[in-house]
Amino acid sequence: MVLGVAVVLGYVVWTLARNEPMTAQAPATSTRTSTTTAKPSQGIDPDTKLPWIDVADLPSQGRQVLALIDKGGPYPYSQDGGTFSNAEKLLPLKAKGFYTEYTVRLPGSSDRGPVRIIMGGQGLWFFWTADHYASFSRIRR
Repeated sequence: MVLGVAVVLGYVVWTLARNEPMTAQAPATSTRTSTTTAKPSQGIDPDTKLPWIDVADLPSQGRQVLALIDKGGPYPYSQDGGTFSNAEKLLPLKAKGFYTEYTVRLPGSSDRGPVRIIMGGQGLWFFWTADHYASFSRIRR
């Protein structure tokens, strides 16, 4: 029982230590709360269960690749526009050929690098990965 009380007290102290002092906290209806929840790159896409990222939050090279995709190319790499297999199964499971991938080459990279945009369903969905398919965000367009 003593251990249980110690765990609960420890949690309460830890929670309070993470927050601002009580006198500095804004009420739940403040603009601080609405600004936090309204931040464009926050939240989870209900269709894919992935976090959102806004186009404006992508590096300029990512925005340029999106413009190339919209235009239909030409792409700088022969792999661009090729099928992405979703072998990691981090994107929603779809039939082979649903996803295509595009290279986003950032400055300082001596090769194609780890950054990609994945398009799903011929423009239905767009995804961002900066870590070579270890994680994805859905691009909000």
